[in-house]
Amino acid sequence: MKTGSNGAFSFPVQEGGIYRLSAEKDGYGGVRRAEPLRVREAALSAVELRLHRPASFSGRVLGLTDKELAGLALTLHGGHIGADGELKREGGGRYRVSDLPPGEWTLVAETGDRSTVVSATLAEGETKVLDVVFPPLSPVRGRVLGMDGSHVAGALVLCPGAKYEQGRTESGKDGRFVSLAAGDCVRIWARIREGAWESART
Repeated sequence: MKTGSNGAFSFPVQEGGIYRLSAEKDGYGGVRRAEPLRVREAALSAVELRLHRPASFSGRVLGLTDKELAGLALTLHGGHIGADGELKREGGGRYRVSDLPPGEWTLVAETGDRSTVVSATLAEGETKVLDVVFPPLSPVRGRVLGMDGSHVAGALVLCPGAKYEQGRTESGKDGRFVSLAAGDCVRIWARIREGAWESART
């Protein structure tokens, strides 16, 4: 149905019924009521759906190889209940997110064992350019030892950063490992299967 000139709408409902309400209009972002409308009385009033001029942001994913880009997954998260926006992948690592209501939005980029997060606060109708940058990696070498000083093979080794997790590898037969880690990795963690994590400074 269409609203009247003042935005008002009405439609018949059944007591005890459950309805899901949404609205859209050209030039505005779509919106849906976060919770289903549960009819407990014969008449209802003051049900409001608020449309906004849509915001958007776009950019590039940088710092990845062609192979990593091929396996890239992008996920959009937002604090606005009832609107998700539209996320599109484009060639060359470019992306575009459109039809967003104003608020805080987060984009998570993941490929293999690498991931990073960027956030944007958007005003109504605003457009931003936001590049997702994976930091360059450098090799971190070491050895995993047991409590008795013996070499530990097959230990999981991880060098996380502030906003991402990467540098995951396993120790070899002699306990040695090489992990590719970003510059802000200050501690490297290791654990044996089903064991506790232990760490050392890089």
